[in-house]
Amino acid sequence: MRYTRSKDAISTGVTVAIVIIIVVIIAASGFYYYYYLGKTTTTTAPTAVTFGIPVKASYQFMPIYYALNNSYFSNNGLSATIQAGTGDASLSTAISNGQVSIGMDNVFSVEHFIQAGLPIKIVAQVTSANDFVIIQGNKTNYNAPSAMNNAKIGVTSIPGLTDALASNFGKNNSVTVTPVALGGLSGQIAGLAANNTQAFVWTFEEGYNLAATHQGSIVANLSSYYPQWKTEMVIFATTTMIQNQPTVVQSVLKSVFQALNAIKTSQTQAATFLATFENLQAAAATQSIARAVTLYSYDGTIDPTGIAYGITFAVSSGIIPSGQSVPTASSTYTTQFTPVSTT
Repeated sequence: MRYTRSKDAISTGVTVAIVIIIVVIIAASGFYYYYYLGKTTTTTAPTAVTFGIPVKASYQFMPIYYALNNSYFSNNGLSATIQAGTGDASLSTAISNGQVSIGMDNVFSVEHFIQAGLPIKIVAQVTSANDFVIIQGNKTNYNAPSAMNNAKIGVTSIPGLTDALASNFGKNNSVTVTPVALGGLSGQIAGLAANNTQAFVWTFEEGYNLAATHQGSIVANLSSYYPQWKTEMVIFATTTMIQNQPTVVQSVLKSVFQALNAIKTSQTQAATFLATFENLQAAAATQSIARAVTLYSYDGTIDPTGIAYGITFAVSSGIIPSGQSVPTASSTYTTQFTPVSTT
């Protein structure tokens, strides 16, 4: 006898199936809402970092401000503050009292800091070659370095790199010069205006600017005196930060070198920023960026020979006082963070 299902039974079965499907859909919807829409979104607070530099106004330190202004630090999870001092001594003090755990200075001063006992290491290289010049004001008319006998030359601090450069400049040209510590750029300009100094040591961009505004000129490019100068500006971090916050060091370096690569790619934009940053004429800023991009590093790779020369120069120039123990070059840096990945 053939079995046939009644229409009522079929209808009941279909109804039950539909109900089950609806229940499953509702349950799935509730699951989705709870896990994807209903959960509270949590964000990690940015890590506060104070980045120390000896002075503000220089193309050397402009990339740090460029990184801050263009959100590279914040995009890498950092709340960055830049602490600019009035020379190497002020930066050394900021490191020793714990205000600064990472920052940038010239390799010679950093080697001196390390020799003096500050617990820091070089973690990346930012520039290569000597980029300093001797700049005279418009109250003098030195037509050659040999004409600068008895000149007073402004420097940031004594002892320090610019102090050593000024003294060596005199020796190399057989003239007597007197370094005068005047701090940052405003102090140097004020010294010229008051005729307390006849020239000062600074990086090339300010020489270009004073020439553009007919307020001064470059007397000498100091790079010709130092062919072994292969490392200049470096980023350092305290050993405590390196050991306990290596990811923060990585994030800082990533931010800085992202900015450096952007400067190289967008030189017009960078020149506009530099012009505002240092109050430069547009032509001087453009000229400065064109030269700067040939000196910047774009991945932070450290040149060991440049580090070694940094110690030799620091000792021979008196940045590291004579008669004191000198660190080995390899003990002053780490390659843990280089080359820096910017992606």
